[in-house]
Amino acid sequence: MRLRHVLLAAASPLCLWAGAAQAETVISTTTATPVATATAANGARDDIKVSSTGVLAPTAAGAAITLNSNNNVTHEGTIKIQDVSDATGILVLGGTTGEVKTSGTITIDESAELKDADGDGDLDGPFATGARRFGVRVTGPGAFHGNVVQSAGAITIEGNDSAGISVETAIDGTVQTAGAITVTGDRSYGLHSASTVGGNVSVLSSVSAQGAGSVAVATDDDIGGKLVLGNSVVATGFRYTTRPADAATAKLDADDLLIGGPAVRVRGDVKGGILVDAPPADLDP
Repeated sequence: MRLRHVLLAAASPLCLWAGAAQAETVISTTTATPVATATAANGARDDIKVSSTGVLAPTAAGAAITLNSNNNVTHEGTIKIQDVSDATGILVLGGTTGEVKTSGTITIDESAELKDADGDGDLDGPFATGARRFGVRVTGPGAFHGNVVQSAGAITIEGNDSAGISVETAIDGTVQTAGAITVTGDRSYGLHSASTVGGNVSVLSSVSAQGAGSVAVATDDDIGGKLVLGNSVVATGFRYTTRPADAATAKLDADDLLIGGPAVRVRGDVKGGILVDAPPADLDP
C-alpha cells in the first residue's frame, strides 16, 4: 500500500505538467491591448487563442498579436484596426517554432469615405492614404518553423505598400489561404512571399488587389512544394471593374484608370510545380 501511494504521488506532478503544457491564453472579450505569446500568461510564454467572441482593436501602430516565442496563435474572432499606419493583425517573428491558424476576420482600414470632389459622377482621390498595413506578417531575423493557415474568415486591408499576408523571412512549413483576401492601395499585395517557403503555397480562396502596381499573388522566392491556385485571383488599378455607360466613361479621371500589377507573379523556383485548379467543392451547402 505504501508503494502504491508513492507511485501516485510521483506521477501527479507529471500529470499537472502535461496539462499545463496544453494550456492557452484565451481572449473572449473586447480589448484594445496588444498581446504577445512570449508574455501572454502573466509574463510567461503561452499559446494565444482569440475565440469567436473575442475582439482585438488596438488604436496605435504595431501588432495586435505577436508570435515571438515557440507557441501557436489561433484566431477565430475579430481583429480591427482603423486609421493607423504601420499596423499588423498577426505578426510572426522568425527564429521561432509554431503555427498561425486564422478563421476569423482581420480588418485594417480607413474611416474616411471617398467623395465625388469634382461633381463628374465618379469618386475621386487615392484608394488609400495610410501605409504599411498587414493582415498576417512573417518577418525576421531568422526562419519561422511552422505553418501559416487561413482556413476561413476574411482579411481586408486598405493601405499603400501593404499586404493581406506577407512572408518576408523563410518558412519551412506551408502557407494556405481559404478565406477571402481583399487589399486596396497602391504597391500592395493580397499574398506576398518574398522569401522561401519549404512546403506548399495554396491559394484556395479569392484574392483581390486594387491599386497602382498592386499584385494579387506574388511568390518572389523559391517554393519547396507546389503553388496551388484554386480560386479567383484578381488585380486591377481601375476604380471600376465593369464598364460604365459611354457618357460616364468619358468623365473618368486619371485616378480612376491606374495600371495595376499582375494577378499572379512567380519569380522563384516551384519544385512541386504550379497547379491552376478549380475552387474546392462545397461539401456543406
